[in-house]
Amino acid sequence: MTDFLETWAGHVRLALLIILAGRDRAAARRWRVLSGLAKAPGGSANLSLLADILGMARDDLRTDLTDMGEVGLVLVSRDQGVLGAAILTPGREVLQGLRTVDTIAPPPQAEALQEGLSAVSLKVTVDHVREHLAWLRAAGLVGEDGAITDRGRLVAQGRDAVEGVREPSPETALRLAASAAASTLSR
Repeated sequence: MTDFLETWAGHVRLALLIILAGRDRAAARRWRVLSGLAKAPGGSANLSLLADILGMARDDLRTDLTDMGEVGLVLVSRDQGVLGAAILTPGREVLQGLRTVDTIAPPPQAEALQEGLSAVSLKVTVDHVREHLAWLRAAGLVGEDGAITDRGRLVAQGRDAVEGVREPSPETALRLAASAAASTLSR
């Protein structure tokens, strides 16, 4: 029975990675930026500090801050040549779920992931989802914020392997690669 449970767990973990890989990367990244600003002392930080704390490229971060500034979620400033940002009340409201912005995606809730797994005939409880997300976090495939990591994306695409996660079929890997290419081309 252990072999069945281990195989089942590998399928569930792969399916979770595939679901997470299908999320809008920029929208998930913007959520992380808002969260990072909210955790910073005084709700503000400069570009360099945010990039280091969030592990993000400065160009992506600069673009995200500018975009969020244009819709009034953050205040972007430049002092002595240093770019900084502060979270505003509407940005905090987004984090609290009181306001939605199309270009910002909160981490998926366990219940939503459970529905996604059910759609591919993997019946699991919410507790199972949380348990496997914790495993994926410990393996470095999902971040603390629930977003897939670069390595997690590679595993979902079949371009890297991790013991305990089933490798995708060639058909699934091809479908994911086509989806990633279409997403890149549409930017």
